[in-house]
Amino acid sequence: MDNVASLTASGDYVALPNEEHYRIYFAQIRQVCKVLESWAETKMGEDSPEAECVAAFGAKILQSIELLRLKYLAVGNETLKLDLNESGFPHFNEIVKLENDAKHAAKALRSVPPRAMATEDALTQIFETGEVPDEHLGHLARRHFLEAFEKAEFLRAFSFGEIKHLKEKGRNSALACTWACYNPEDNLIYLHLLEFEQSVGATPLEPGYVRYDEFLSLLQDLGNRASPLVVLATEIDNAIDSIHPKVLRRIRVGPVLSSRFSFDDCELAKFLRSEGDPDDLIFTLESEVIVSSRQVVKERGWLFLSDTFREVFSVPVDDEKCFDRRLSELHHFLFMPHRLWQTSLSTENPEWLEEYEDAERIAYDSAGDVCKI
Repeated sequence: MDNVASLTASGDYVALPNEEHYRIYFAQIRQVCKVLESWAETKMGEDSPEAECVAAFGAKILQSIELLRLKYLAVGNETLKLDLNESGFPHFNEIVKLENDAKHAAKALRSVPPRAMATEDALTQIFETGEVPDEHLGHLARRHFLEAFEKAEFLRAFSFGEIKHLKEKGRNSALACTWACYNPEDNLIYLHLLEFEQSVGATPLEPGYVRYDEFLSLLQDLGNRASPLVVLATEIDNAIDSIHPKVLRRIRVGPVLSSRFSFDDCELAKFLRSEGDPDDLIFTLESEVIVSSRQVVKERGWLFLSDTFREVFSVPVDDEKCFDRRLSELHHFLFMPHRLWQTSLSTENPEWLEEYEDAERIAYDSAGDVCKI
């Protein structure tokens, strides 16, 4: 099978040539999810906030891929569009359309013949005419896809995780929450973990309370795309006086580079195409962190009103990358098949590794199990 990268020159918005290419593509993305799951479960990640986020949303990422696979098996006159230039994931518009499918799934099911009827009609056509019952099989496939939404917790353009109560800190309540977004600019997945404090006496952040709904609405408005992290943290800090962000982490999943499918022409992609097998994958995680170093008075209270505060976020001046991006910390993780790591380490100072010299190197085997290099 030809590599898709040799079939066309543009990877911005690509449909694969045929069903076999899609089968291989879906298998590769499932492999990415398997590796991430393995990494999150290992001792490397058991105390890692990054691994906590991956564990929280890894199943939703996989479910999105499975739903897209079912959809385009069921709808034969449409093709799934992929971003093979920047991200390696399905295009953002596909996620939006999947959300719309979920919204209307119950209504759409009423127009599809029941499973037993479609199965009986298909068998009748086979026995009586010997023809393939394409129409009835299409009904069965569409029903299978629409019914999958009943249990599916898939990754949406914005997906909220949960709010967890941590130990009390002074007079304030210490909490943490997670959410994810599928960023429309680069078609990459961004996972977020916010540790924050809530002022004593404030309305609880629990379902059924107005403040809870306001907080979720705020996160959806601000966190549905990958704006600069310090801007996101500051906007959350300014929006609700009783919420005090202390640590905000954002983990970018990808890009995913594939020997067979990627159009990217970076040095890492060139190495993969020259040394990798057709189904080899290399992918990255990037973790950005912004940490509050102190609080200052935002506005003095008067009479019986309390002072309001704002957070001051720490940015090290001696770290050029962090300073340029206004971050407290920046971490990279590079995932690669174990065999390719062995190949690369036999070459002194490979050119493709320059950009990832500080990355934590993680190898995985054909089963998706990981180990450090």
